[in-house]
Amino acid sequence: MMDGCPSDNWLIPNLVLTGLLGLFVFLFVKLVLACRKQVQHVEKERARRASRNDQDLVSLQIELYGQKAMSRLQRTDSSTDSTSMNPNDFDAV
Repeated sequence: MMDGCPSDNWLIPNLVLTGLLGLFVFLFVKLVLACRKQVQHVEKERARRASRNDQDLVSLQIELYGQKAMSRLQRTDSSTDSTSMNPNDFDAV
């Protein structure tokens, strides 16, 4: 046995742990990023719901797009964004 080296019965476990270290770091980073994305989504949805309750914004949207489009926006799922809507769906004012 050489000085400063681990004993022979620790060589295989050390090899396995160091080989999997990159995987553990990768999975940890992916977990952190997924949690951050979920928090951002919740905050964005909360802001979207708060803006729907703002009477000035609601009246402006009704003035711009009409009551039919406004009621459609309130019924749509929260995952729908304005980029997926058809511009022909809005009433002409």
